[in-house]
Amino acid sequence: MKLLLYNSVKNLLRSYPFIHWRLKKINRLFEMTREEIDEYNNKEFVKMFRHAIKKSPFYKKFYAEHGITIDSVKSVADIEKLPVITKDIVSKHCDEIATGCRLFRKKVYTSGSTGKSMAIYTSLRTAIIEQAYLYKTRQIDGYKPGERIVSLRGHLDAKHFKLRLPFCNILYLSSFYFHPDKAHDYYNEIIKYKPRAIEGYPSSLYNLCLLLKDAGLKMNIPLCFTSSETLYDFQRDLFKEILGCETFDHYGCTEKTVYFRESHDHKGYYDAPGYSINEFDNGELITTTLINKAFPLIRYKMTDIVVLNEPWVKNMATDPNIRLIDGRVDECFKSKSGKLLGLLESLVKGVPHIKLAQYVQPHEGYIDVNIVPDGDFNESDKKHIADNIAAKIGKDDIDYSINIVDESKIIYRRSGKFSMAVNLTKEKDVI
Repeated sequence: MKLLLYNSVKNLLRSYPFIHWRLKKINRLFEMTREEIDEYNNKEFVKMFRHAIKKSPFYKKFYAEHGITIDSVKSVADIEKLPVITKDIVSKHCDEIATGCRLFRKKVYTSGSTGKSMAIYTSLRTAIIEQAYLYKTRQIDGYKPGERIVSLRGHLDAKHFKLRLPFCNILYLSSFYFHPDKAHDYYNEIIKYKPRAIEGYPSSLYNLCLLLKDAGLKMNIPLCFTSSETLYDFQRDLFKEILGCETFDHYGCTEKTVYFRESHDHKGYYDAPGYSINEFDNGELITTTLINKAFPLIRYKMTDIVVLNEPWVKNMATDPNIRLIDGRVDECFKSKSGKLLGLLESLVKGVPHIKLAQYVQPHEGYIDVNIVPDGDFNESDKKHIADNIAAKIGKDDIDYSINIVDESKIIYRRSGKFSMAVNLTKEKDVI
């Protein structure tokens, strides 16, 4: 009952009656020209900077140490005058960064995908704005919030298989019951519920689809929404095969400094207008929130690699200026020559008989290619992978081993999230 009450109240506070005031503004943002968006971002950035330097003990001291005064910034053009802040800085100065009355802000924690969980603050106002963006972007994708949706996003533990919120039209299903004898239970619950959409971590949805596939079960759910992990093509393909859905991916963070949404034509991602200021520094992402006044992160360095579309042309709010998010910096490997290796999914692309693949680098210049087979994975498949490695990395630039492993050997982060690439020279949070 406590779980039902908590999630019902949480979702009701994020429903249309509570977010409509902000949704009107976001609707206007999505209709603006590039010039109008730039003007809006400029005003909001200056307001956020002045709010931070006046109200945040951290920024008052930090900017004074760097010779920054309130008059130093008059527009986004001045943004590079401000020093970049990192996760380490934020972690050490969390309470000093926060602004506003303690009664109106809430401490939350990141998932810990970079080694440890980090505390930040948010507020009801920020949560409402975030939900309004989600409402708008899903509307573009063909889903009207309030329609029935199934969610596998870690809301339930191993003690609860399902939780239905009738007032919010949400059916939560647990990710802790992916056993062969539960396949029909998942199937029956979803079919009976008749959802318009399903959402979840890519790894959770993928495990569900594997379970259904092994049981010979398929369904037809129009839409699928993924977030919080890298979405791989092999996962998207299986979602289409088993769930019958079209998948749209979303990239964001607990810190509320970035919101990228996959474009409706799947040609890349666009940054939601008015949500943040985003800088791209040789692929690395530096973000500035425009929505979280309770925790004003300014020039905050993320740990993900972003690949821009070339040429980068953006005439509308929903044009895909970002080709892909190529995982965290920590997920990149190094070859013998010191070359950074990303997009490792391509090494098994087109190879049959693979249920799951994961690359593990215990030391530079070497990778373990761990394969959970699906059917008759054979020497021909191994040779296919070896040929891909030679073509894409260079056979003399990497040592490797192709290993057949049980699913129990697949490495997950402490947050329960899956990464195709695990760099043991940097990872601190794998289990």
